Amino acid sequence: MKKEDFIFNVGPKDYSLKTDDYEVIIDEKDMNDEMLRFAESVIKAYPQKIVDIAHFIAEELDTETMFGVAENEIPEKLNEPTIKIFCWNGNFSGVITYCNHELDETHLIDVEFSDILEEFCNIALDG
Repeated sequence: MKKEDFIFNVGPKDYSLKTDDYEVIIDEKDMNDEMLRFAESVIKAYPQKIVDIAHFIAEELDTETMFGVAENEIPEKLNEPTIKIFCWNGNFSGVITYCNHELDETHLIDVEFSDILEEFCNIALDG
């Protein structure tokens, strides 16, 4: 992953890289080699962490009650994530947003994470 792979977005002043599988967004002020290495690590870890993410979503939202979706069904229903990565006081973290999930037709789901998808600390429904 290189800075040249990203597109600079003037309005929000960030860089984005979009593929069929994911989108990564990094603020202009945070774009550097260390951030790129972290972003690449997050993307590589994501397929192995999707079950952990689904577990966090299922527990926090009670998806069985709210959406009628069992925890084991969640990974296939999340679809491609948008991963916004931040650097705060020298620590990397981010938010995974699911805009095209199939749990319902109304909400965006945001999951905050730290480290390389090791801790999930907050979830929000938007919409």
